[in-house]
Amino acid sequence: MAKNKGGRPKLPKAERASEVIALRVTDAERKELEEAAKRSDKSLSDWARDALLAKSPLPPSVLVWNCPEGVIRIETPNPMPPALWRRLKQYVEEVLKPG
Repeated sequence: MAKNKGGRPKLPKAERASEVIALRVTDAERKELEEAAKRSDKSLSDWARDALLAKSPLPPSVLVWNCPEGVIRIETPNPMPPALWRRLKQYVEEVLKPG
């Protein structure tokens, strides 16, 4: 009988966050970033990753939004026509509008 090692099962290789990006900031900037992460109830690393992905020029098969409830990421295995992505983006942004 195999012994259960406990812990969380390993993620598939494609889903593992294994790359590191170093970033230099001032002490004041780090404090400001840590406060923003704390307000989002996230670690600084998770908050920074979400913020960078939300602003990055992702391929047309991926759309990402940051909202108070969390991050929304829509991904397709194949690129969709640009017009369809624009319509989808407009729809999601309309749904996420406050009020």
